[in-house]
Amino acid sequence: NLTEEQIEALEIYIELELTKFGKTKKDKYAEVQRRTKRNIHTITSWISRHLKKYKEIRAELEEERNAKILNYQRLTKKSEKYIYYRYSGLGREEAKLKAGYSPKTKVANIERNPKVANSMAELREICFQDIRYGALANLNALVEIRNKGIAGVETTEYTDESNPDGRVISKTVKKEKQLGASVSAAKEINSMLGYKVVDEAKSKQLALLSREDDIVVSDEDFE
Repeated sequence: NLTEEQIEALEIYIELELTKFGKTKKDKYAEVQRRTKRNIHTITSWISRHLKKYKEIRAELEEERNAKILNYQRLTKKSEKYIYYRYSGLGREEAKLKAGYSPKTKVANIERNPKVANSMAELREICFQDIRYGALANLNALVEIRNKGIAGVETTEYTDESNPDGRVISKTVKKEKQLGASVSAAKEINSMLGYKVVDEAKSKQLALLSREDDIVVSDEDFE
């Protein structure tokens, strides 16, 4: 069994891998050490000994959790596959075809199915709740980039001048907003979670309607 300290170090290392931090393992070890304030040799030992097995267990637990959500909704196999492929990073059309739907089937109709809409909404919620140490931990870094870009970064410039009365050093503080980085990060977040803001609003509305009106819709209705 791993201790909380070991799990913390492993999760940080996985996050650094996902966000492609540094050029070497040593860079990542050093960053884990900086965040946890633990001995670098201890950090290195934990990661080299436990990382592979920890990733396997972590993936199994996450798969079981997501499967419970899909089973609870009693989705058809095609619907399950569609959601799986969407959360594996495939686009809507590609996920539709790989899941076994007809090329003529409209993606909007698939996602209009209340069971599909509810499942996708629940999985997205998990992504947000798990934003710092989950399988999508790199979202945390993207959110930080987005927020820092909007808030701006302060830079300080010092000017050294000499005049008859003596030496004078003046200081100028500027704040620059990296909006380009913020926009790129926001787009990547949306892409990774597989939705646009408008789509999310529609999905939530459909899920609400399905609960209020007890709508019964099957995949066959959309073929």
